Amino acid sequence: MDGLEYGVIDEAGVDEVAAIMRWSFGGGEDFAPRYVRETVGVDSVRVLRDGARAVAALALVPMGMWLGGRRLPLAAVAAVATAPEARGRGVSQALLAASLRELRAGGTALASLYPASLVLYRRNGFEIAGMNARHRARASAIDARDRALPVRPIGPEDMPAVMALHQELARGQDGNLDRGEAGWRPILRRRGVAATGLGVFDGGALVGYCWLRQAPASGHAPYDLEVADLAATTDAAWRRLLTLLRDHGSLGAEVRWGGPLADPVTLLLREEVHQVEEIRRWMLRLVDVGAALAGRGYFRGVTASVVIEVEDPVLPENAGRYRLEVAGGEAEVTRDDAGSGPVVRCPVGSLAAIFTGYAKASELARVGKVGGDPGAIALLDAIFHGPIPWHPDNY
Repeated sequence: MDGLEYGVIDEAGVDEVAAIMRWSFGGGEDFAPRYVRETVGVDSVRVLRDGARAVAALALVPMGMWLGGRRLPLAAVAAVATAPEARGRGVSQALLAASLRELRAGGTALASLYPASLVLYRRNGFEIAGMNARHRARASAIDARDRALPVRPIGPEDMPAVMALHQELARGQDGNLDRGEAGWRPILRRRGVAATGLGVFDGGALVGYCWLRQAPASGHAPYDLEVADLAATTDAAWRRLLTLLRDHGSLGAEVRWGGPLADPVTLLLREEVHQVEEIRRWMLRLVDVGAALAGRGYFRGVTASVVIEVEDPVLPENAGRYRLEVAGGEAEVTRDDAGSGPVVRCPVGSLAAIFTGYAKASELARVGKVGGDPGAIALLDAIFHGPIPWHPDNY
């Protein structure tokens, strides 16, 4: 947009950006400045200025996403906010487009976010491509009583092992994040409240952990238990963690945790005592289509070649035809703009939903989101077939 300038902020700009975020998201006087400084970091914030005044802001938090056992560079887009006097002018859309151009130039393949408005983000090439399910159970109903493994508080000296354990498990879960330091901040501290870390150990080695916060009670308990993060590498560690949660049952507490919709942890419960409390869907954007297609892993049992014609008016560098050849879990991607033969025509947003395995190309074709040769569309179904992607992170 004419007259608007895209850029970064320094410490002197925190209060101005915080005022815009507070108007958009609410919170106390100290919430937004603390969020900028402690959660996303000042250096992650981008603004759009009209002259000297910031009229829109967002954060680009560097992370990675695991797909097919491979890590792709990803930016988590957070806190997209518009000043009250600038609403209705399209400044947030302009800010998003400028940030996507920056990410592409910097070698970031993907961007993700939790949407407040599907329309705004779809205009910028995002589409729903994964989920975060919140599960709930009364602590006293968790039928686990295994205290064989020791549990102790997690200290700073344990954090490398905690992060390595998360990384090991996340690698095998499509859509999970390689958090990095910035991604761990909201796990360890959110809205100024620190989480309590507890580790499960076996022979001195960390085999499981959980980060817990007290949350407002839903019943007569003094508080409920919010699980900020939960992970284990053995069945014994899972049983010990479930027992740890059950041991809060005397307080009458409810326990809430994040995971996939069909969370295998719930299979350790003898009765159906849990509920899915909430499903939050996140959106994904292929910032660099060629790098994204070449960078993820694929099912080793599929050998296929297909041409995808991508539409991307926001990042026209992405537009055109790509030949995707998959074999042995690896992909080779070449531009094929002059080629002929069966083609799948795909807006970049629809490709994001297919890319993670969230939606089948054939399903999107039935609702007019994908077009082209039926045989080529069926090949995309096979190439990107997999479990529904998920991650438990909020940003």
